Amino acid sequence: AQRNPRVNNTQRVEFTNNLVYNWHSRAGETVNGAEVDFIGNYFKAGPWSSPENIIRHEDFDPSMPDVIYPDPSIYSQDNLANPFQPDPSADNWNLFNYHYRLTGSLPLSWRRSTFIPSPIPVTVESSQGAYDSVLADVGNNARLDSMGNWVFRLDIIDRNILGDLIQGTGPAQDGEIDHQDDFGGYPAINPGTP
Repeated sequence: AQRNPRVNNTQRVEFTNNLVYNWHSRAGETVNGAEVDFIGNYFKAGPWSSPENIIRHEDFDPSMPDVIYPDPSIYSQDNLANPFQPDPSADNWNLFNYHYRLTGSLPLSWRRSTFIPSPIPVTVESSQGAYDSVLADVGNNARLDSMGNWVFRLDIIDRNILGDLIQGTGPAQDGEIDHQDDFGGYPAINPGTP
């Protein structure tokens, strides 16, 4: 998990109230002239996570070093990157670094001071509120029965993933989960009558 999201030269992208856990080389990425808002997201490190690489920006392609990319336009507010950025109200710009240049913050000229006005009304929660909302309403947690009533339950896959998130466990290197049996296999599904 390392491209949550990868925004490549796209205009008007809003990445709002997401929970990203146990990223590998980066939790998210912008590329080229991306115009993106990161608002109220919760990035939680796991055993695989790289602390210096929260959100990376790719400002050139090493295979085409002479191609000049346009500058991105990035807005960032109320993002929490636990444990590296524990205060979401603090300056979020330190969450962004260059992709191929392994050191150095992005230029302040790429930083936008206002968010992109959305044509669709969006209710934005705090980063901690987003974390709590995802935990409360995630995965295969509810279905309708044949009478139209909600049946609430999590399957084994959801419980395992939530357990890793809450306990800070999960894969720590490539190859730890290459097959469904590495994560408990497919769950048994009770037969039913349609």
